[in-house]
Amino acid sequence: MTHPLLSSSKHAIIIPSKGLGDGLLMMISAFYLKKAGFNITVYHSALTELAPLFNYAQIAPLPDNLLSAIGHFKQPWVFLQHSNSDKDNSLIKNLRANEIDLSVFYGDYSKEKHAPLTLFDQLLPPDKTMAESINAAMIDLILSTDLKNCNGLTLPTSKQKNVPAHILIHPTSNDSNRNYPPGKFIKLAEKLLDKGMRVTFCMHQNERAHWLNKIPKGASLPKLPTLYATALLINTGSILVGNDSGLGHLASNLNLPTLIFSRSKQHITRWKPGFYPSIALTPPTWIPNFKSWRLREKYWHHFIPYKTPLRHVLQLAESSCA
Repeated sequence: MTHPLLSSSKHAIIIPSKGLGDGLLMMISAFYLKKAGFNITVYHSALTELAPLFNYAQIAPLPDNLLSAIGHFKQPWVFLQHSNSDKDNSLIKNLRANEIDLSVFYGDYSKEKHAPLTLFDQLLPPDKTMAESINAAMIDLILSTDLKNCNGLTLPTSKQKNVPAHILIHPTSNDSNRNYPPGKFIKLAEKLLDKGMRVTFCMHQNERAHWLNKIPKGASLPKLPTLYATALLINTGSILVGNDSGLGHLASNLNLPTLIFSRSKQHITRWKPGFYPSIALTPPTWIPNFKSWRLREKYWHHFIPYKTPLRHVLQLAESSCA
């Protein structure tokens, strides 16, 4: 099997899983390949709104007929983040049948459920962040120097140190079971405002109406019609506190410290933002989580008082202003 690095085509196609965080993380592989001399095409619907921040790559929505779209390129090297779906299994089968160079990144691999591994596939370990794992995988695949979890994101404006600290609160996600209680976010915001900090709530435009009458006096809740507008807002921040979702990865990608709530220490070890130092806030492991009870899984947020993120925010704000 000839290594794709030796191909005369030098075109790479990146296919992340559908989440915003997935897209940002797989852009690490795109940046490595760009540095190795490849032209880059990324198929990811959410990332199209952030395309101006990745000027080295062509970013397009996921096409309806992905196999046909890939077939338009001459000898491409395809990078697929496996989402444990039958659709991905079918794509792998078809790409290999057409002798297209392919690297599959597996978060979880099973011989019974997935295609046989090749020399170019990567098994991402559960005890490292996804950013660290993808970074290490690319060093292994293309024998590169370490780019330190960088995905090449750039913003046209430079970031200024904020005094007072500007705290961003992201109280929503696509999964309500992941969400820290709204009342605790509001209490946290009130205490931060009392400390003289600037507080901004950030969320999808469709979620804004539900929160307009909840945020405390002195906090702001701007309209954010696009992900690009959200990125510009986040770039003015000092720290982001929020649920386990794509905006945490975006904030980390913009070099903000992040505090991320999660009901599972095992899950967040892999999925916490990894572009910049992040703190995972999880319930104590001594809380029972037996199959018949699942107390930690169901009631995790009761065991993380608002004073816990408050303490971390104050410490981070003090160190950033020192």
